[in-house]
Amino acid sequence: MNKEENEFIYSESIGNATSQPIGTPYVNTSYAHVHKNILFVTVDAFHDMGSNFYDRENGLGGSGTISCTVVGEHLAWFENVLKEARKNPSIDHIFVQAHLPVIQPVRKINSSGQFIDNGTDSDFWKVMQKYEVDIYFGGEVHANTVTKDPESNLIQVISRANRLSNFLKVDVSKNRLTLSSFNEVGSKWKWNKNYTKYGELVIDKNGTNTTFNSSGSLELFDKTAGPLIWLKFKANDTYPFQERQILGLKHNQYKSVLWGNSINISDVVSSTGMVNHGVFGRKYIIFFSRFHNMLSTRN
Repeated sequence: MNKEENEFIYSESIGNATSQPIGTPYVNTSYAHVHKNILFVTVDAFHDMGSNFYDRENGLGGSGTISCTVVGEHLAWFENVLKEARKNPSIDHIFVQAHLPVIQPVRKINSSGQFIDNGTDSDFWKVMQKYEVDIYFGGEVHANTVTKDPESNLIQVISRANRLSNFLKVDVSKNRLTLSSFNEVGSKWKWNKNYTKYGELVIDKNGTNTTFNSSGSLELFDKTAGPLIWLKFKANDTYPFQERQILGLKHNQYKSVLWGNSINISDVVSSTGMVNHGVFGRKYIIFFSRFHNMLSTRN
């Protein structure tokens, strides 16, 4: 919410654009704010379609009256904010944040898996491409995936942050953005207040072409580089469950330790995992005794 004691927290206009989409249902939940050399735009992407919306042919809707999209006057406001920001030479970077992923696929765990209607074909995404947004931040799926738009330098960063078991730090200068991912470590099942760096993304805007360097949990994901999941089914490709952290997995020791050593799947207890050699990365795949079923992976 962009209100405190019935007053807007962020009310300063972005050029000729208002900081809120006045006259729309999103006046309290979508807003823009300039801090130093960054424009931050928060977008409420949950749209009331006015009826039980379900477009089976296009794979849209199915969640009652609410769909995940930015349209009409709300979209017009969003575009006007970005347009005005690009006229301001003091704004070096633009960050947009909403709850839902746009680019698919992304890693998921304990999630409904919602995403923006029409994905990268949506007007919402195309407006961000047009005005050269630097980073689109999303959540929803409780896991980390970083993807570069194939048609622009726009980066989608989907992050976790549940109960601060994982969080991102963003360092900003005039021509450089550095994102660092941190995982919680410690003996308690939560609130250890201790973290280790687990990934990095560097966006360097010096020179003619923007360059990207990434590693760990923030390594740029390329779905064209091979299969998402590739299991070799060899004995040396299985590991004790406790050797690898699976963020958010409700294992058998979920409320006693951060990293568990087993998990029950129906009536099967699993204590080992398999390495995924696919482009989703070197992840744990839960191994069931007689069946090669799969469960969500860690970041």
